[in-house]
Amino acid sequence: MSSVGNKIRNARLAVGYSQQELATRCGWKSVPSRVANYERGVREPNLHDLKLISKVLGVSLGWLVEESDLDATDTEKMKALLATKGEVRNWQEGSAVHGKIPVISWEQAGMWNSIKDHFSENDAIEWRPGSAQTSVYGFYLQMRDDSMNGLSSPSIPQGAIVLFEPQEEFHYGNLVIAIKEDAKEPTFGQLVHQGGDKYLKPLNPRYPIHKLDENWTLLAAAKRFEGVFID
Repeated sequence: MSSVGNKIRNARLAVGYSQQELATRCGWKSVPSRVANYERGVREPNLHDLKLISKVLGVSLGWLVEESDLDATDTEKMKALLATKGEVRNWQEGSAVHGKIPVISWEQAGMWNSIKDHFSENDAIEWRPGSAQTSVYGFYLQMRDDSMNGLSSPSIPQGAIVLFEPQEEFHYGNLVIAIKEDAKEPTFGQLVHQGGDKYLKPLNPRYPIHKLDENWTLLAAAKRFEGVFID
């Protein structure tokens, strides 16, 4: 096991994450073995992955890559070290809250892919508890209208705070946000398939349905709102 692998494992255990959870929060849900390979030294993480891992685990990039003789099994020592450094927001084992996720504006959501790596504390409207359902790139949006307030469940009322996760794969039936080319803000709806075409359908029938062509980009899927899990 490499020195970097030791540190990744120690920091992961210190915050109470499984390898699967760390992979999910890094956006590698489809390749959870990446974390195990890094920890065992089978693969060496590139700079981008090191930055992502350090951000998720709450440690500095410099500490992660510098030489250390920290024992790979000394989780308690790691907890004390991280607490002293002030770099872990919440490392209590078994806690449902791991760090914070920003509430952002709809305009920020529309350009999230280009700003997420440079997003600072003061850029958010506010910060809320994170979730094991999301990666470090997850975010919250507040419903600005009643377009998703449907007649059956799930129904998301105006004003509700919704948790979103950017992802590579979307499935029909998902509640997603998508943005049309040249638009400033994304549109929220259910991804549906009809007659060989994709559509974005609001849950409230009073709102229009949008056909998704090459001018639309899917951005993120809704995971839960106000304590109600969507998928």
